[in-house]
Amino acid sequence: CAHLDRLVKHARMVKERFDLDIGNIHEFLRWLVDTFQDYERRERYKLSLALKNDIFHLEDFYRLISGKTRDETADAVWENDRYGRRAFRHLILKSKERDYAFDVLNRIATEKSWNHADSSWTFSESDINALLDYCEQEGLGLLSTALSGMMAIGDEEYRQNSRQVQKYTNIKAVLNSYEYLIKSLAREGLLNAGKRSTLTPMVNSVVSEEDWAEIFRERTQKQNGLLNVNSEEDLLNKLYMLLDDQTLNESADGFWAQAFLVTCLARNGTVHLYPTDDRYYGDLFSPMLDAVVHAMFYTWKLAQANRAAQETGDEG
Repeated sequence: CAHLDRLVKHARMVKERFDLDIGNIHEFLRWLVDTFQDYERRERYKLSLALKNDIFHLEDFYRLISGKTRDETADAVWENDRYGRRAFRHLILKSKERDYAFDVLNRIATEKSWNHADSSWTFSESDINALLDYCEQEGLGLLSTALSGMMAIGDEEYRQNSRQVQKYTNIKAVLNSYEYLIKSLAREGLLNAGKRSTLTPMVNSVVSEEDWAEIFRERTQKQNGLLNVNSEEDLLNKLYMLLDDQTLNESADGFWAQAFLVTCLARNGTVHLYPTDDRYYGDLFSPMLDAVVHAMFYTWKLAQANRAAQETGDEG
């Protein structure tokens, strides 16, 4: 726009007028961020807030003269300093949540939990970024916010994020985000989610053509009411039963069926209850989070395979 063009011209005029060196701007920006962190550590919050504004103003000036995005600015100024780059990004809460969400997903993606089941299955960093980008574009930013709440970096965040109510809120939001993700991908025609709007029937439709789908159906049909929850104790007992099921723990097909079964059960129980038992926030919390993330990974890969097949068909 014309206003932006005027700002760019003015910024570049200031740079030339005062003979400002890009390298010196980089150095000054790094010093400002380091000083901001020092103020934060020393709990000098009024000074840190004022300095944060200075950082944003200098960043705006730099981006006008360089034409770089915020991420490109971070890469240029902190080229070989991952810690400094993240510190700069985390001045904006949205960027901080995105990085923390990535860390949570990447940790689960690189764990060996599924290697006993299917060592060839992977979910790369580019897959994670594509999934998070899609959620952000489609108004599903709740996922990054909820996942970031699973991280506890620093004393203050640890105290906040380890609270029972915070853990409950985050796992509930992640489980709901998975349901929203299915609905969004189904609207694009990348998944067959059926006509029902609740999670279990949608999952049943989405995975109906997968090799392990019969295991999922058998568990829900033979154990009538398996994924319905009558009480907190009922939820805990069923979660333990699914996680301890040796048949599900011994094969790749069982692994994926278990992930989707636990996801559906956890979602149904968490939406309708507010568990207070320590076992929910202790032994069962990580398995629930792992299950919904695994289900999310699988669903995303399935949707992307369908997208590729559709594009190939269109080209043909």
